[in-house]
Amino acid sequence: MNQPSDIKEIATLRVLHLPPLLSDERRDELFKHYGAVRTRTIRKSAKYTITFAEFPNQRHAEEVLAVLHQLPVKGRRLSIEFAERNVSAADKENTIKNEDSIKADADLEQSKINFQKFMKKLNTWAPFHVLTQPVPPSLRYKYPEPSANVLLKIAMQLHRVPAFYTQV
Repeated sequence: MNQPSDIKEIATLRVLHLPPLLSDERRDELFKHYGAVRTRTIRKSAKYTITFAEFPNQRHAEEVLAVLHQLPVKGRRLSIEFAERNVSAADKENTIKNEDSIKADADLEQSKINFQKFMKKLNTWAPFHVLTQPVPPSLRYKYPEPSANVLLKIAMQLHRVPAFYTQV
């Protein structure tokens, strides 16, 4: 079966679950050892990376896929599949995604800082209880119905404690 000359075979593998501390140079060495002509690593966060490895032809990529898929590397199993397009075709799009992921990481870091500030304020009103999570918004305190006895005690406290009167 002949393929039209304008359709190029996809000979790029998408590799997940490589250890994130593995440098780009070491990743390049690994895939060049198996015959990759080009590699590209996208670091979406400190723990999540995707590596694309382009091979000379689809048959070669299939052989590498058969050898490396589910291979254990430093306690993780590689997950390898064919990419939607070759590395050279995806360069511009991946660069844009990488910049967006850097911005998302910065936003996430700011959210963590804001959460820590909130938890610090929340824990100031309960010094004997260390809260690690905010109070759920669905939690409501229901006051009992006012009785004559309760209203009398409130009135007496308002009269005795001027600061309480000022707050109320």
